[in-house]
This record gives sequence, structure tokens and C-alpha cells, in this order.
Amino acid sequence: MAKGDYTEAGKTASRAKQIALSFTVKNQPRTAPVLLLQGDIDYIIGDYEGAEENFRKAMESQEKQFGHNHIEVAKSLSRLSLIKFYKGDNPAEVEKMLLDAQNIMGAAWAKTIPNMPMC
Repeated sequence: MAKGDYTEAGKTASRAKQIALSFTVKNQPRTAPVLLLQGDIDYIIGDYEGAEENFRKAMESQEKQFGHNHIEVAKSLSRLSLIKFYKGDNPAEVEKMLLDAQNIMGAAWAKTIPNMPMC
């Protein structure tokens, strides 16, 4: 990706995804980083459907491992909502997802920095 060769990056990410999934049970936490990488590449090349699917699967995997109110889930949720925005999905749904991600992140930061003002 750094060289701008998105076709080759897509092939490499797809191969990495296949390898990761072959060594793990689907939806295990170790698959989430590979799904996120594939989603990022799909997003860059404009494959919003592919990006949405990969981000959703990554988020589901993270939720199973960490629970819904984890910062990694919030990061994936924000990526997923951005893709839905670009696709022109329901603005109310996109806003709800972004606010959910914001609330999760705010709560996580408040635990880390107790005197931080909330948004």
C-alpha cells in the first residue's frame, strides 16, 4: 500500500486473511487485525461492500473477545460507520453508530484520565 500498488496490496492482504483464517477458528480475536487490514485495502480501492463486511466481522470478533464497551470495538465501529456514510446508508443509523463509538471511547478515556472532561 505504501508504494501505491493497491492491486498487489489487495492480493497480499487477501492471502494473509486466508492464512490467518486457516489457522484459527472464525471470529477468534486473532483474525480481527487481518480483517481490518483487508477492510482498509477494500476502502482505499473503493470496494465499500468488501470493507463493510470485513470491518463488521472484525468488530464481531472483537466484541466476543472484549465485550462491546472496549476501545478496539469502538475503533472498528467508527470505521464501519464511515464506510456506511460513504455508501449513503441511513444517516440516522450512521450517527447512532458514531455516537456509540464516541461514548465507548469517552468512557475508556475517563477511566484512564479521571479528571478529563467528557464531550
